[in-house]
Amino acid sequence: MSPTSKTTAGTLLAAFAMVSTGTICNPDPGPDPCELDRLGCEDPGPSDPAGFYLESCPAELEGALEVVAGSGEIAFEPFTEGAGPIVHFGPQGGQHVFMGFRVDNARVDVSPRLRVSFYLGQGEGCAPPSDPASTAIPTCAVTLGKRDVVLGGSGFELRHNAEGQVEEYGLVVFVDVPSSELAGLVAVSVEDQCRRKGAAYQAWTRY
Repeated sequence: MSPTSKTTAGTLLAAFAMVSTGTICNPDPGPDPCELDRLGCEDPGPSDPAGFYLESCPAELEGALEVVAGSGEIAFEPFTEGAGPIVHFGPQGGQHVFMGFRVDNARVDVSPRLRVSFYLGQGEGCAPPSDPASTAIPTCAVTLGKRDVVLGGSGFELRHNAEGQVEEYGLVVFVDVPSSELAGLVAVSVEDQCRRKGAAYQAWTRY
């Protein structure tokens, strides 16, 4: 057997060994998720939280924000019944999801910034608030992940869809691995600078 044949045979044998033992290496683990996040996973928050709110707003600007929860890495995708975000497993052993949301009645001409909270949990107590008008973030027995962000302002203007609604996506939330034996919940709470609030809750039963 020639040296070239020996090398080829050795390469094939090594590849077969990796397949049979389930240790296939991935030479391209993909980009760091924070390279895809529009904020770079940094959420410093305002130095003066009270400064987020406007001193005055138009009198007709009242009522709740109409929020739709979803996910998506490169486009917003509303959740279908029972579904939640796809859990991505990173090369360093961590997990993350790409979260998104839509606000159907935002007024960015008045409030160009939105304060958003994402929450993912499982286990006992993991249910939407009984009050349909509540915007509270649930407290589940197991918190899988959460993140608070402020979007809008110069350089980080809110994204809009073709209908003119605020529509954001690709926001990274680092999470623990969910258990397929426990029902879960995804919650998105949004507040504008006129203190209008809204929330959406998604029962997460399909993993």
